[in-house]
Amino acid sequence: MKKLVILIIVLSGCVSMKQYKAMEGEFKTVTDAKKRINKEIRLVEKTIKLLEDSITRNLAFAGLLSTQIERRLAKQNIKVKLDPNDLQLLSIRNQDMDDEGFSYILKKYNFQDTNSAKKTDWLSPKERELMYWLNYARLNPKEFCLKYIYKKYGDRETNVYIATLMDYMLSMKPVPTLYPDKKLFESAVCHAETMGKAGLIGHGRQPGCKSSFSGECCSYGLANPLEIVIQLLIDQGVPSLGHRYICLGTYSKVGVSIKPHKSYGTNCVLDFGYGAI
Repeated sequence: MKKLVILIIVLSGCVSMKQYKAMEGEFKTVTDAKKRINKEIRLVEKTIKLLEDSITRNLAFAGLLSTQIERRLAKQNIKVKLDPNDLQLLSIRNQDMDDEGFSYILKKYNFQDTNSAKKTDWLSPKERELMYWLNYARLNPKEFCLKYIYKKYGDRETNVYIATLMDYMLSMKPVPTLYPDKKLFESAVCHAETMGKAGLIGHGRQPGCKSSFSGECCSYGLANPLEIVIQLLIDQGVPSLGHRYICLGTYSKVGVSIKPHKSYGTNCVLDFGYGAI
């Protein structure tokens, strides 16, 4: 019917056959473009729907998780009230160590020496003290949590970083004693010194500063060893909670360096590793 109408128009002298062909080509181009646009709109609508469903599922999961955390802490007489919207932003992990794995590291590593760096003369007194507190948290997580996290921060009922740390430490199995390692110490010293002089932060190393670690934590602005450990465990403002999980991970060696920092006054680098002592 369309062709018949156009043919009549052409025969009536309104347009030439050449003009008709041009119009027909333009019409096809517009039609094809409209089909592509409609297809893209459907894809966008589908993507939006998937995203909305994902957000709904994540929020529902965060709501369930927040309730579980609140109930677990309530059994310890710790009251918290968490917002699922805050909780879903964090990378919450379980310790993920079964009885067989725990038995293995119990046999392989030392779980007694909290003050493992007391005779290490290449560490400063503050660096040795930091290792003491870090080992204390690793070997006695529940005791450390109740004495140094709950007593100081337990009144912050809506802080998800503190609540999730207490939930983690009150249920975790101890992890091995950390022993000072000279190679890891040199790696930490290099990073702490160069970043401190440059006034920079982060894990990116300055030229010529080689790294040697399996996990690394950096702290800024604190000089008190216990406060540094607590800062890294709470990990406020770090959604991955990476410092927390490294500090409480199954490492066996560490290098610690506390140095001046141009912008923050002090910075501390901890480089962690595995292997026999």
